[in-house]
Amino acid sequence: MFWRYRESLKWCMRVRINACVEIEGGQTFNVQKYRKPEMAWQVKHENTTNTFTCSCLRMESFGLPYVHILAVLVQLDVVVIPDTLVLRRWSKTAKIGMDLEKCLCPSGELLTIYRTRLGAFSQLCKKLGSLACVSNEDFKSISQKVGNDTLFLEMKYGLRGDNPVSNEPQGGGVKDPVRVRTKGTERGN
Repeated sequence: MFWRYRESLKWCMRVRINACVEIEGGQTFNVQKYRKPEMAWQVKHENTTNTFTCSCLRMESFGLPYVHILAVLVQLDVVVIPDTLVLRRWSKTAKIGMDLEKCLCPSGELLTIYRTRLGAFSQLCKKLGSLACVSNEDFKSISQKVGNDTLFLEMKYGLRGDNPVSNEPQGGGVKDPVRVRTKGTERGN
């Protein structure tokens, strides 16, 4: 997706904005390619919803902002791509909502679905981790919640017995390991 976006951004230099007409709630930009009148489109920008629509309808069909919209974004000096131009299917978490039963193909690619979900879930955990580590209180509460949820799922899937393991330190603390003497046993060196 980023490769396609970068290529479109390169091509937007060939697009020229001829006019900007103020309409109710936004603007309409007349965009022309190669300064040819037969290659003209209208890009509408609505200020209230921050949405962009183009008469070429490539954004609606491909789901990527095309050069016409990108030229308007450059003209408006927009630094961050608006959320309305990033469809959910292109985001890193697009496959979180996949239903396992509906996605089963005849060959039963459970491992593929598992890996896809694992990748999407790891992206969410990275974001959660970076936000939870900002303050000590958030770190403690989120760590406790994640620990409890992990314990619940381990018990649910039989990976741990019913007896919960306490995170509290036991009375003895950490002890030195047992020392094994190897001299004379032909082990060691």
